[in-house]
Amino acid sequence: MSQTPYSSQITLCLLLIVAGSSNASTNANTMRPMSEGEMSSVSGRDGIAVLLNSSGIAIESIAVHADEGTADAGVLRARNITYTPLEPNATWFTATLDVGTDPDGDVRIAYNADMAATRFRLGSLDLGHASQRFGEWVLDATTAFRISNHGLFAHTAPDTGVAALYLSLTDAALFYHPTGYADAGITLAELDFLWDMPTGVIGLSNDGLHIAGDVNYGVSFDWLYKHDASQTDSAVTTTDRPLLQLGWRGMLYDTDLTLGSGGVWQGNEVDGAVDQSARTEGLHMNISWNYRKHHDDPFDPENHMRWRLGHAGQLPGESRMALAFTDWRNLTDSDGNPAEKGFSFPITLDVIPAGSSGPGGLCWGGSTHGSGCEGSMLNLHAGNISGYTHGSNRTDGDGLLFAIRDGNLLAYANQVIVDPDGVYSDPEHYHWGLVYTLPNINANVVMYPGGSLYDADSGFIADILLMSQSSRDGQGDVIWQEGSHFMVVDTCPGAGIGGCDRAVNMGFGMVGADFLFAGDDTRIWLRNNDDGNGGIDLMSPRARMQLRGLLALTRVPDGQDMMAIAGSDLNLEGFANFRITPPPPGEAYLGYSAALRLGELNNTADATLAGGQGSYYAIYEPGRPDVALSFTGITGDVSLEDGRLQVYGRNEKSDGSPPELALSNTIRIGASAAGRMDDAHAGALLPGGAGGQVLRSDVYFGNDRLGEMVIPGATLKSSISLTP
Repeated sequence: MSQTPYSSQITLCLLLIVAGSSNASTNANTMRPMSEGEMSSVSGRDGIAVLLNSSGIAIESIAVHADEGTADAGVLRARNITYTPLEPNATWFTATLDVGTDPDGDVRIAYNADMAATRFRLGSLDLGHASQRFGEWVLDATTAFRISNHGLFAHTAPDTGVAALYLSLTDAALFYHPTGYADAGITLAELDFLWDMPTGVIGLSNDGLHIAGDVNYGVSFDWLYKHDASQTDSAVTTTDRPLLQLGWRGMLYDTDLTLGSGGVWQGNEVDGAVDQSARTEGLHMNISWNYRKHHDDPFDPENHMRWRLGHAGQLPGESRMALAFTDWRNLTDSDGNPAEKGFSFPITLDVIPAGSSGPGGLCWGGSTHGSGCEGSMLNLHAGNISGYTHGSNRTDGDGLLFAIRDGNLLAYANQVIVDPDGVYSDPEHYHWGLVYTLPNINANVVMYPGGSLYDADSGFIADILLMSQSSRDGQGDVIWQEGSHFMVVDTCPGAGIGGCDRAVNMGFGMVGADFLFAGDDTRIWLRNNDDGNGGIDLMSPRARMQLRGLLALTRVPDGQDMMAIAGSDLNLEGFANFRITPPPPGEAYLGYSAALRLGELNNTADATLAGGQGSYYAIYEPGRPDVALSFTGITGDVSLEDGRLQVYGRNEKSDGSPPELALSNTIRIGASAAGRMDDAHAGALLPGGAGGQVLRSDVYFGNDRLGEMVIPGATLKSSISLTP
């Protein structure tokens, strides 16, 4: 094999990786195709192949240290790592490295690796303290990896790129347990992943590793809840209960991924805004894409992205019925100019010590995060956990930070496919969609180990601050193509197309919205199902949720011909609990419930979240928030119980019934909510005493107080159904 400096270095690294493993051998081989023949034009010479058929690999621990010797020092440590072939006598790892030339005579390097069915076990993940851990993960998978480029890195424009990158996981399953296997866990079964970029760029820039091109992408899995006395170490059993079937599959156009060094910014400001260019040690990533190569390209049902949501039945006869949201389109302005990218997601990962200022707060009601905030600065201060009774409280907790700045989802699905059997054998296509665009996504999420009621030092507790706010122009008006909109849309393009009798393209819902969720010391607990109330349980002693915007009818994708109905502003503060529960055997739905103790938050040294007006709801004349019917100073208990998210196929409810997406629950107020409220705060203090407190509110019209509303107790039934 003719050697280049690049190939020599790669060969050396590859041999070092497998050094010390038993029964490793090398032989000459030629380069194999990367995927779908995209490498067939490369003329390969003699290369190197590495085969590994040992009993496995074990690593005691791997630690990543950031900012050592400084006040920002932190460590992320993985312990008890093993790779074990699921068929011990097989050759479970093969790798080839080759150098060749493409048709233009340019030198090209290709590296291919295949791993047979293998179990990767991460015994523990912590922040440097072995006694406090996030839990244990196990991944079973068959893996394939291919990369080809001019040298290692050749940074060119994506449309002239010569690199190829392929990664797949097949026949995979991911298992997570926060504590021992006697307690509940989560499984992602039937897991498959694909990243196939046949042509593009893999290069280095001042910002870090840069990958760009059109990508055939896919990820799908069945989300299962695991808790049963017969459950095994790491296997899907008949007692695992389904939660949801989820999947994304199709082309991601103009994909751009940058991975660089640098964690949280250091708190300096420029013109009143936090300067994100001066960073501590850590990692940051930015990924973006479009759902069409060109905005006016016709819909391609075979290749364009589909988001799949459905039943995850595991037993014979259980439903696999699903909905697929497809025909994604970017929002446009009134002239038809689309948003630049349908999706972009910049994220920073860092380990921060207790007491750290972290990334600083977020500006609610403005776009400048820093001292120049035009609204209210909200913040959750790292390291302090309080409000619990079982050992999770602390004042010195290091945290794992995920920070998002200026993310965007500015596209929506224009069609829905009903898939009755889960394999697209007889799909039904409908011209309607759900719009949930999210501009200016900003978030601070700090994760701490601990929180499980079965072991206070295992699991997850999180400080969560998340917001999305519509962009506005200098006059304060919403910029439609950069707005947050939540709508149901009839997308019929014209008579005779897909069963349509006329052109519609109209939607109803909330437009120009702002959304806020904050949860201080949020416990994420996998609750055992001993009492039938098991599932994924999220609880925050101090939470705030706000959604405000305009209820309206309008056209999509450009927001023209808008008919404003009313302004709406809902702000809820207090104790909050939300739980996702699996259905019993033979049933097919996602269960949910919630409990809220409403009141008014006070800012503390741990959290600056208060809105200053407590919990309230106002509905007002469009453009006139001073002309409002308001329910202010809301206090008391509210619960949602017996919640179901369910997908029905044609004829499933009755003969002739159409497909349906249904959301139902029972709303309990005041004394009627006592049972769910008392169950909600297991292992934590419930501010204000026992459950069942009367719901109270002052009622205003404009500035005039009309009186007080008091509900000692009530029960309401709610059901929302969407049918094509």
